[in-house]
Amino acid sequence: WANLAVAGLIMTAASPAAAAHPPCNGQAMALLDSQQPDKPPLGQTDSTTWTLQREGAYLFIKGTVGASSGVFLLDTGTPFPFILNNHRIPLKLDDYLCTGKAGSGQDMVFYRHANIGPIRLSEQDLGTLNWLPSADISFLTNMSRGGIRHDVLGFAGLPLLRAHEFVFDHRANTLTLHRMDAQGRAATPHYAAQDVIASLAFTLPAGQHVPRITLNWGGVIIEGKLDTGNPGTLTLTPAAAHSSASDCVIA
Repeated sequence: WANLAVAGLIMTAASPAAAAHPPCNGQAMALLDSQQPDKPPLGQTDSTTWTLQREGAYLFIKGTVGASSGVFLLDTGTPFPFILNNHRIPLKLDDYLCTGKAGSGQDMVFYRHANIGPIRLSEQDLGTLNWLPSADISFLTNMSRGGIRHDVLGFAGLPLLRAHEFVFDHRANTLTLHRMDAQGRAATPHYAAQDVIASLAFTLPAGQHVPRITLNWGGVIIEGKLDTGNPGTLTLTPAAAHSSASDCVIA
């Protein structure tokens, strides 16, 4: 599981033999995406800090969903605020969404749920959220079969960070979010301009759900992905070194 790629969780359709229901195609995803909140669940909070827990290359945040407690895997490759683990959280599975595959190959059946909560992330109360997807992601929690942690409640995705500048402090194991204004500046300045060594611009291309960045690695143009749900590798073979483009994951 060292190379578990959870960023592809809901974007890959299952094979016809595995899918007893319609696959996770663009129509199914567009429906769920249209029901997500326009504003980040964090609301107008100027600044908040979440304590991170590390397991290998993965980052977890302590949380609760109703009476269920555990951790969320922070996954910037997940396009929804949360994907819940219905293997651990008791949810009524009566609103089928689609059938697909995890990036690491497991068949997954997705449902959607209204009025889920209250949800707490670290010490922050996010209240009740509507139309969150869920799936059985016990392949992450089954420790006898290569799982990561037994208490994973699901994935905390990219929309939680939207409209915020976020700072990972890997020494303190924290993630701090600063709300941004309409001009794209942090509402509460938290660093001096002279302290900035480099500024890297990430983009989210149309139809994509993982932030990307273009890197120049010794003359080789590499498209990087900011994906905290994938431990990531960067291998430049002789063939890749002479190619005009390669690919890597920034994790």
